[in-house]
Amino acid sequence: GVDDVLFPLGALFRVVGVSRASSSDLDLQGTGAASDAPWPVTILELAASDRILESLEALERRSELRPGELELRLADWTDGASRAERPARLLASGELLARCA
Repeated sequence: GVDDVLFPLGALFRVVGVSRASSSDLDLQGTGAASDAPWPVTILELAASDRILESLEALERRSELRPGELELRLADWTDGASRAERPARLLASGELLARCA
């Protein structure tokens, strides 16, 4: 089976490992045809984190966002929250806006 994971918009990824394998090493169910030649595969191991607030703050302080873009991005981030997460995201957004004012 394949382990599929959905990450939130704005997730950052850090490479924590790189390894090489053969395509035949990854065919755990043995579905590949015997005549298919294996090919090299590079496997990237990633760690994900949701650092949207820190990223937006850094961009705003470096004046790399257009006027109003910080507010727009924060609204998008807040709108993407679950009902339970929404109050915490609204508070965090307000705190970020106050720091950047």
